[in-house]
Amino acid sequence: MKISPEAKRYLKQRRSELVEERESWRAHWKDLQDYILPWNGYALDGSTNNERDGDKRNDLIINDTATAAARVLAAGMQSGITSPARPWFQLLPEDPGLVRFRPVADWLKTVEQILYFIFSRSNVYNALHRAYKELGVFCTAAISVERSFRRVIHCRPFSIGSYAMDEDPDGDVNEFFREYAKTAQNIVDEFGRENCSDVVLQAYDNGKRSQTFDVCHLIAPRSKRLVLGDALNRPFVSVYWEKGGNEEDALAVRGFDNFPVLAARWDKVENRVYGDGPGMQVLGDVKMLQVMEEKKLIALAKLAEPPMRAGGEFKDDVIATVPDGITYTDSPDQVGPLYQVNPDFRSIEYSIEKVEMRIRRGFFNDLFLMIANSPDVERTATEIAARQEEKMLMIGPILEQLHSGWLNNLIDRTFSLAWEAGIIPTPPPEIAGGDVRVDYVSVLAQAQKMVGANQVEQFMVSIGNLAGVFPSVVDKVDPDVFVDHYGTLRHTPPGLVKDTRAVEAERQARAQQQQAAEGMAAAQSAAATAKDLSQADMTGDTALARLATGGQQ
Repeated sequence: MKISPEAKRYLKQRRSELVEERESWRAHWKDLQDYILPWNGYALDGSTNNERDGDKRNDLIINDTATAAARVLAAGMQSGITSPARPWFQLLPEDPGLVRFRPVADWLKTVEQILYFIFSRSNVYNALHRAYKELGVFCTAAISVERSFRRVIHCRPFSIGSYAMDEDPDGDVNEFFREYAKTAQNIVDEFGRENCSDVVLQAYDNGKRSQTFDVCHLIAPRSKRLVLGDALNRPFVSVYWEKGGNEEDALAVRGFDNFPVLAARWDKVENRVYGDGPGMQVLGDVKMLQVMEEKKLIALAKLAEPPMRAGGEFKDDVIATVPDGITYTDSPDQVGPLYQVNPDFRSIEYSIEKVEMRIRRGFFNDLFLMIANSPDVERTATEIAARQEEKMLMIGPILEQLHSGWLNNLIDRTFSLAWEAGIIPTPPPEIAGGDVRVDYVSVLAQAQKMVGANQVEQFMVSIGNLAGVFPSVVDKVDPDVFVDHYGTLRHTPPGLVKDTRAVEAERQARAQQQQAAEGMAAAQSAAATAKDLSQADMTGDTALARLATGGQQ
């Protein structure tokens, strides 16, 4: 596919700029790979091919506590945030009043079921699990959500170092570059013969279809220098080209209405594209743990087979150091240990355990294992929040980031592709053109809300206790605000808490009915009194008779 020389120069320039920005992080990521996840980050070795050779990569790992802790973190985030076994999101209208309309509620529930079905049929959960592991260790993760004609979507998780990215002024990633190896067979199959270079076609036609070539891929906002082909009217442009290929050729040019890459950073400083987080924070402990473990093994080896000394006459002889071995000598002092080794293994093991504990805490294992190691019943969000309130507060920021950015974009992107595929039903008129929001209902999302709910509960209990001494204190509490706020924190089903306007209307109607009833009762009482007066005996010297005659008899 022909593109302008100016566009090709722009592509090469952006590639150079994005890669240069990424390279300053490479050394740190390499340490994380070497000491925690040796089988991730293949590109950190300078390779563009994710087909690993099977060579040993874990020579620096003696104690694998950090590797195991990273697996627990990934599994805990998967089960606690996006579990495939239970609902983790629901769709609600921005206008809470619309949830009472049955057609709106039915349409939203139908769309939810369609999205859950798409996720279950695709590889999204597998991709999310791999991304959670990289997010915890390398503190940055990226997944692309692509169109699939069989499963609606297909997710492609990227390994750290294989991609570079940039962000817009709001801090959202809006530019993504990767360079990867692809066989001649795959290049021709995906992009077509007419778009391939002569070098690729020569390898393909000569039977060398497994020969690999480097392919560059850039996704960026459409600009004056990057207006290409059918991407002309799309906000984002996607361009594939062969590295070192013809100057005016591209393998493919595509466009997207929304950014197809989900990028997450555990935490980051302003103006930094890549993130920091648990892996980087425990890296010092992880390195120290390997040294401590190595020293312990050396001490154990010296205790089992201590360095030996012997007389000069044994220089050319073999000294038997195996169990039950005998070395004959004229003097009993000529052969023996060079020095006595008496390490304090209890103190060594204690020190190692302390470091291991810090690493596990850094990866939030105490929180996630509490959820996983529940006895016979499932931990509720209330129990999690009560037992691990401090941890929930610490993990809260990453939950907010994943909800507001990563998972919102995943659901939006999937909805768009499902709508284009024609499998989303037409919305009812009440919500057509309106906004729909995503409410997250996973275990961790609910536990995060329960931290606030527990505080509200404690407040109301304190007010109740205080009211026993000072009854007027209840005047400071607005019960309607409490119910609305507490219902939100407790994740009550839509419609269970009535709308404020509806409640006010009911209260006004109830007050009018009560006023009418009181008026009717008063009228009935007056009528009964009048009847009694009409039948009263007015003769004789009675108080009623004197009242009727003005007090004169």
